[in-house]
Amino acid sequence: MTNDIMDKVIDWIQICLSPHGHEGCWYDGKPQLPTRVIDVGAIESTSIMLHTTNEGECDDYVALSYCWGGPQPLTANSNTLGQLMNGVNILTLPPTLRDAVLTTRRLGFQYLWVDALCIIQDDVDDKGREIGKMGQIYHNSTVTMVAAHSRSAMGGFLKPELGRTQTPSLPISVSIPGSDINGQVTLALALSGISPIQPLVTRGWAFQESMLSMRLVTFSEFEVYCECNLKPATLILNDGSRCHSSMEMRHGGRLYALDGRISNQLQQAYRDHGPGWMDTDFLANSWEMIVTQFTCRSLTFPDDRLPGVQGLASELLKHLSPDIGGDYVAGVFTNCLPRLLLWSRSNVPGTLDWPEGQDNAEPRPIIQTERSKRAPTWSWASVDYPVLFYTDEWDTYNATVSVIQGKSSLELEKAAQVLAPGQVEMPMLEIESELLHRSTHEFDDDRTSGRIRAIMDIEVDGSACPEEGVWYLFLSKNLAPEEWAPSQSGPVPKGALRCWYTSGLVVQQLGKGLYSRLGYFRRDYGDDTKSDELSGIPQKIQLI
Repeated sequence: MTNDIMDKVIDWIQICLSPHGHEGCWYDGKPQLPTRVIDVGAIESTSIMLHTTNEGECDDYVALSYCWGGPQPLTANSNTLGQLMNGVNILTLPPTLRDAVLTTRRLGFQYLWVDALCIIQDDVDDKGREIGKMGQIYHNSTVTMVAAHSRSAMGGFLKPELGRTQTPSLPISVSIPGSDINGQVTLALALSGISPIQPLVTRGWAFQESMLSMRLVTFSEFEVYCECNLKPATLILNDGSRCHSSMEMRHGGRLYALDGRISNQLQQAYRDHGPGWMDTDFLANSWEMIVTQFTCRSLTFPDDRLPGVQGLASELLKHLSPDIGGDYVAGVFTNCLPRLLLWSRSNVPGTLDWPEGQDNAEPRPIIQTERSKRAPTWSWASVDYPVLFYTDEWDTYNATVSVIQGKSSLELEKAAQVLAPGQVEMPMLEIESELLHRSTHEFDDDRTSGRIRAIMDIEVDGSACPEEGVWYLFLSKNLAPEEWAPSQSGPVPKGALRCWYTSGLVVQQLGKGLYSRLGYFRRDYGDDTKSDELSGIPQKIQLI
């Protein structure tokens, strides 16, 4: 990366951090440093050192967002911690981390946060504690450096990977007469190996990092972008290899965070309305978007489903009105129940994990034959698939739901059979609503006749119905106008409200009053709402 490009990035950052910088920026001065940071040293230094911060120690720092892509040659663990604190040669770092150190120095920062070196990887307590802080770490970072095109820590990000394109190329040194600008250009044939999807966009952990970071400096395959708060991405470098009417530019100029930057919305609303401005509708809408986008991405370890969004959940809770109450449990906000229970497995064939060098490759499919024990059956985190929420502003919720923390009073032995060892005390729900039993034959008939649209969470060989049948747990009705009338501000309701559909969960009975989730169902009604209507008997149950 040439000096003139780095100078442009430095200028952009300095403007952004200035009191009269980019409109919508949010900089309150030097942030609290994370528990550990890398002291990158002077530009000419050959070593870096792990720094343990003191209480209340504040300074600007850079955070790195990148793909691990497998084991790394050097991480912080019980054997290497002392070595890192005494200093290690930068040549011992994998290329992506080495590039991050060099870039941090060039941008004028002293401290860099990288998860592999700042979290003790073989210390369960430290790992759990620091992972819980990651959302805040990226949110507080002065700049997040994004290695968007590197598929692993071994890839680096300061030089384009021309070698993998198998395209003949020739590097040529250039200088501009009368100027101090010198650099290098590469002459090459058509770069057919350029992927329209940057690898980091497919990774689950990177989603939270992009959503919460206040400033991004993104190193893509052949471009450099800078982006902050409410300002669209600024193109710092384009080597001419990509046409910018492409997908990433249709998403508002954002190459890396195609899903939006929720930190922008939260900070702007805080400015406009002060603390405690958030209501449950905003919370539920935001969370449905977050979970839908996050679960489309890949995780090396599926059990990271809940930790991978913990930082986003914590950030949302900070803005919630204190009058609302509630908590965040197993991937849902308790004050948004039963709405956040109305999720289902998505029709998306798999996660966004495109193979190397294939522009039009299909996502790799997910085959899940049993539900994970990492979360309760009612939580979206209990499946590995992408998920969708089926909710609407005209939905009314007919169930009362409360969370039971601790052991169930109903059929504890039965619950233990479906939960992993040590998870019997996992949160359960107590739900009061209508419940309707359907035999195996009735359930199959409901689905084949189109009376019920049921999407089962885990479906092997085309069926997931127990021999004793299933139950429909009714949670919501959609009561919307029969007609809409045009107006200058958009369509407005016209006519009486009617029930368009009911929806809820397909559940299995484990014992008296104790149930587990199997899937999602929806019953659509035609012109006659009462035609062949399915209804149940009000009951109070517990859902594990």
